[in-house]
Amino acid sequence: MMIMLLKLAGLLNRVQQLQSEKHTMENDLQNIKLELAAKDKEMINKSERNTSYTFEELQETQIKLEEKTAKIRKQQKEFDDRVSRILQQFHDEKQRRKETETELQILKKSLENKDKELEKTLQRREDVEKEVETLKKELEKKNKEAEDN
Repeated sequence: MMIMLLKLAGLLNRVQQLQSEKHTMENDLQNIKLELAAKDKEMINKSERNTSYTFEELQETQIKLEEKTAKIRKQQKEFDDRVSRILQQFHDEKQRRKETETELQILKKSLENKDKELEKTLQRREDVEKEVETLKKELEKKNKEAEDN
């Protein structure tokens, strides 16, 4: 019986030890659950902050993108306006050149006509001068004949 009592006492000690370990494990489990809950809250807060930061960053990026897009549109419009003005100037210059070439052709034709007219006038003058010379000679000849007579 003593052996049994010793065995029972040993078992009782072992049960108490196991209960103590169980109690320690339950406390550890409770602490781990609390830590896990705290970490979950922390992760949720970080996630919300990250989401918030990410949303704010997206908004800032969108604002910057819209500003740059507006700037690019403005520059594109200015470029298109400049191109339109240059094309208009080119068209106007081309039109003036065409008109100038037409005027030049008219002036050239007019100059050719005046040149022909001048040649005719010079030819007539030459003919008239020859005729005057001929008449002078005839007159001199008649004057000599009249003097001789």
